[in-house]
Parts: sequence; C-alpha cells; structure tokens
Amino acid sequence: MKIVLKLWLYAAVASQTLPALALAADHPFLIVKQEKFTELQGRALQSPWKEMKATAISMANSLTYPISGTKIDKSKALHKIMNYTALAYIVDPANRVTYKNKIRDSISHWSTHYPTLNHALWGDTVIGGSAYFMSVVALDIIYNDLTPTERINAENILAAAQYGWNWTLNRFGAPLAFALFKGDRARIDSLKQSYRGDIFYPGSGGLGESRYVTADGAYPAGVSYSWNRIGGGWA
Repeated sequence: MKIVLKLWLYAAVASQTLPALALAADHPFLIVKQEKFTELQGRALQSPWKEMKATAISMANSLTYPISGTKIDKSKALHKIMNYTALAYIVDPANRVTYKNKIRDSISHWSTHYPTLNHALWGDTVIGGSAYFMSVVALDIIYNDLTPTERINAENILAAAQYGWNWTLNRFGAPLAFALFKGDRARIDSLKQSYRGDIFYPGSGGLGESRYVTADGAYPAGVSYSWNRIGGGWA
C-alpha cells in the first residue's frame, strides 16, 4: 500500500523534466502541480484509488510524532506523516486545513530532531534523509495555504536541516530537494555535478565500471535496493 501511495503521487509528474521543475516559480511543483489536484481527486472515487485515499486519510489522522522515541523512530514517523498527510491534503479537500496544520506542525520537529542525528550512522542519516526529502515535498504541496509567516518559519527550519547528510548519494539528494524547492540554480547544478561524480567515480569492478554503474549502464544493486528502500522494513 505504501508503495502505491507514493507512485500515485509521483505519476502526476511523469512528463516533467528536471530543468522545468528547478526553475518553476509557482508552488506546488516538485512532484505535483496544483492543476493536477482535481484529477487525483477524481481517481479517488474508484478502486484502487478509493481504498488508497481511505488509507491516506486514516494514517494522516492517526500518525503521531514520538517525542520520547528513538532517533530512527522519529525519522520514520516524520517520513510517514509527510507522505500520507500530503496525499490526504490533495485527495480530501474538505479537511485540507487539518492536514496543512499537521504538516506545518510536524516540520517544526526538525528543529529539535536534526541536531540529535549522527551523520556518520546509516540509520540516522539515510532514514533521516528520506524523512527530510518528504518534508520538503510536503511543504511544497501545502505552500499556498500557509501564511507568509508560516512559510518563512517552515523554510528556515528546513534550510537549517539541509546540511551534513552523509552516506554516499544521500548527502547530495537531501539538500538537492531543498535547492529545487528554492529554485537555487547554482546549488542545483553543483549538487547534480557532485551526485553524478559520485555515481561514476571509478570503482574496483574493472572495465571502466564505477562503484554503482557498469560500463554498459546497468545498476547491479538495483533489485535489492528497490526492495529495501521501497518495500523494506522502514519504507
């Protein structure tokens, strides 16, 4: 179910290119545009979208941030809250204010959660980076319903939390989400170049292979990574 919820939202931008997204001036634009909301609401009137809408609403209303939980528990909670609540915000417009407020309030937890993370640890930085990415996407989706003060506060919180992400490609992907959100062309280009350099940095596979991609363009770890990151225990 979690996989399809993500794919449903991502499908709305299948035809968009990175340069267009990066230079977009109007929010939302990172994963879905405002004009797509009605289409997604229409899908939710029939199966299987109807059941997915019900799940998103249920999860958005029941998920809470575990103040006394572990760092990984908090990152997982933020990831799920942003994911489900952003979708509920789109497909359940009658209760949009409730979802907007939940995303806004959940973003505030980064102020206390981010400083506790040890970016040398996989669990802290990779799971945290995923939660950070979803927080930026969720902020983009609710942007137009926030007051100017709320926008500034949320952006300042996420801006302060964009640095220090580690663990190979995660250190470029997490801040790139915020750079795209801000339309920071110079930072976008810099992070893209770093990401590409890391992907194609020569590895030990021989025949011109990198650490991630073979000489003929295959990604050997793709199957296992897809399962662990999309369908695994923390996704």
